[in-house]
Amino acid sequence: MGACSLGRVRTMPVSTVAAKFLDTLSDPEAAQRAVLRRLLAKNASTAYGRDHGFADCTDYETFAARVPIVTYDALGPYIDRLIAREPGVLIADEVVYLATSSGTTARKKYIPIHRGFLDETSTWMALERYFLERAHPEVRDALELRYVNRVEDVLPSGIEAGSVSGWYYGELAKAGAYRELVPYEVFQLPGVLGRNYAVLRFALANSAIGQFAAVNPSTLLLLTQQLAKDAEALIRDVRDGTLRHPELAEHRFADPRLAANPERARQLEAAVARDGALRPKAAWPDLRLLSCWINAGAGLYRADLTTAFGDDVTVWDYGYTSTEGRVTVTVQDDGAGIPLLSSVFLELRREDGTIVPLFAAGRDETGELLVTSSRGLYRYTMGDVVSAVAFEQRTPLLRFRRKTTAVASLTGEKLTEEQVVRVVETALAARGVKAKYFCLAPVWGQPPRYLLVCEAAGSWLSEADEQVLLSSIERGLFEVNAEYERKRETLRLGPLGLLVLERGEYERYIARLTATGRELARIKVPRVTIDVELVKGFTGRVVEPTSGRG
Repeated sequence: MGACSLGRVRTMPVSTVAAKFLDTLSDPEAAQRAVLRRLLAKNASTAYGRDHGFADCTDYETFAARVPIVTYDALGPYIDRLIAREPGVLIADEVVYLATSSGTTARKKYIPIHRGFLDETSTWMALERYFLERAHPEVRDALELRYVNRVEDVLPSGIEAGSVSGWYYGELAKAGAYRELVPYEVFQLPGVLGRNYAVLRFALANSAIGQFAAVNPSTLLLLTQQLAKDAEALIRDVRDGTLRHPELAEHRFADPRLAANPERARQLEAAVARDGALRPKAAWPDLRLLSCWINAGAGLYRADLTTAFGDDVTVWDYGYTSTEGRVTVTVQDDGAGIPLLSSVFLELRREDGTIVPLFAAGRDETGELLVTSSRGLYRYTMGDVVSAVAFEQRTPLLRFRRKTTAVASLTGEKLTEEQVVRVVETALAARGVKAKYFCLAPVWGQPPRYLLVCEAAGSWLSEADEQVLLSSIERGLFEVNAEYERKRETLRLGPLGLLVLERGEYERYIARLTATGRELARIKVPRVTIDVELVKGFTGRVVEPTSGRG
């Protein structure tokens, strides 16, 4: 994928973008101080800039002394004004879109996007391609299937909101510069089964795809599952030149890529006859690489990706990116990424509370990442711990380590302990139950899901009330965490279950912990965990939901 031509988006080849970027790596301090000066000067007249004296922040040291470290919740009043279309609140540029994700206490986070962010996105995508091809030249000329997420909403003020990729590729489509293998309109279809069926139908029109890219590994696995499940229908559509699915009855796609291809259909039928199912490597023999999140919690998917795609397909980490912005592009197979020095200003808050700019970090330096960007985030805590694991010239390479608080995220939902405690305690109280112990824990599978592990302090519930409790907790999680709801709707998470523990299981759990030498006073019992082994240590009764969605 090269840089694209779109309005103000620069039309430069990947090599030119990379050469300019590589020049900054020998002096990261100069690059970082320059981007900070530019951001502060541009946004000095905004409401936030005036409130925090941006005009007087002439260097990093003054900036660090005057501007507070903030979470999303601290920005709430400014975000509300911005959503109401008040200009010049957090950024001087016009806000043209809002990227959405889960908040810690609110239902959604809204992060502003301005039109100049097209340039930034074009740049990091060119760098992504450069460093990937440097590490894996075998994919240099490979066709890529990149999964695009949806624009999901229009707020009452008229601003569209949803995924960053939905906005970016939507802008390309409007300008006639969209060049992906699957039409943009397909990715905007509402039903996940119909949408993914259409993605596969377009993908099967081309046997030479060499790379699949999706931020979330669960998306790639869902595609492989539907490829096997709907193989007969997909092959029929390839043979007949059609696109037929129950969720697509009202949609028509007149596209030359969907032309009838009996020979391709015969090849796919032969693969099914040989293998017993339609598998990715049989459908796309040139497939060599997957690009998706694969570090930290997402690493649980690695074995499943190997099973689905084959052990000769490389899995390349997508890079440190989130709704708040892109921080790194991956440069090494182990997931280490190079920070985008010219786009975002970065700081590390060490465990002892001291803060250093990233350009001053040494090898093996670890800390919580603070981001200042063009999108209205200033000394914004990402809630992530990263390490400087190596250097590219004089610039530290970063690797994501973990969240700073108890967070469970199997497929990007980021359920926080605060969210879980609030929802579960409310639901239990409404049923008149007091818990001795509870924890929301993952159960691995395709799709993965959560169990609420619970031991009551007194009387427990009837079977009917257990179902009411499960439904209440599921709805509560939808309300406090938009990403949890989204992952359930798109089938990337299975329904919530309940593990009712036998009496005394909590005491036996604590005894097992102390038997390993841990002091009882220092044991912090989590209310949410990513530990897939936790449920295996308990004895109890699993309660499955009788309804589908809470």
